[in-house]
Amino acid sequence: MSYFIETNDLVKQFSTKTAVNNVNIHVNKGDIYGLIGRNGAGKTTLLKLLLGLLEPTSGDIDLFATEKLAARKRIGSLIEEPGLYKNVTAYENMKRFSILYGADVNDINTILEKVSLLNEDRPVREFSLGMKQRLGLAIALINKPEVIILDEPINGLDPAGIRDFRNIIQKLNKEGVTFIISSHLLDELAKIVTSYGILSDGRLLEEFTSTELRTRCTDYGKIITNDNALALALIKQNFPDVKAKQSGKHVEISEGLESLGDINKLLVKNNLTVTELTKCTQSVEEYFLGRLGK
Repeated sequence: MSYFIETNDLVKQFSTKTAVNNVNIHVNKGDIYGLIGRNGAGKTTLLKLLLGLLEPTSGDIDLFATEKLAARKRIGSLIEEPGLYKNVTAYENMKRFSILYGADVNDINTILEKVSLLNEDRPVREFSLGMKQRLGLAIALINKPEVIILDEPINGLDPAGIRDFRNIIQKLNKEGVTFIISSHLLDELAKIVTSYGILSDGRLLEEFTSTELRTRCTDYGKIITNDNALALALIKQNFPDVKAKQSGKHVEISEGLESLGDINKLLVKNNLTVTELTKCTQSVEEYFLGRLGK
């Protein structure tokens, strides 16, 4: 299968530290690819390798199955925080970057409209963090890229700013732009991502689609009583087919959820006070934390 972007046994080593260790990622055209991992997992290093900001120690990067220098002109990016001219307007920022990149200044208003900054006349120093991130995205759009790489683009944004940024990404994706996005806000990322890669200590643990993730975020039962240890013992004694364990301040049922009603009757019959009995669905964040190891 031919991928839009892929890496082959990619390695980046700094002195004695291997930041990216034999990583093979696969991004299809039209994807919103979410790159997940803790701080220090190698996410930013990997994104910089894709952009040519760092040279790999070994391995290879395939971009659109074409020569890398030409391919990278088809990629826009926002790595860390955007470098902006803070004493001028969004339009003036766009004009300066358009001249720098050799782009058509006549496209500026169209791009600013895409990121909801067209009628903003204040200097950038007065912008909120969300507005600065949207302007950074607008700058990434100057050369009409086919792929945009974003490193923690919603980190620090308030809920309204996250929603606005998410809506812009979805709209651009529908227009044909492929995205690679790293983020710590996993539940927010899950609202737009179509496929995932999990990085840990420089290694790619696995890749899967958003559809596959939904099947992995399984249902479970949560039970809280006035004596959870006794409740767990009673469940194990009377329901051998039910998989139960102590989890923090509650008893967790991972298999045999159809028995929750009968379990409740058993606990009450044994004079336990059941303060909570809930059927829950594992969140995206819980799934990833489980894969990365809490």
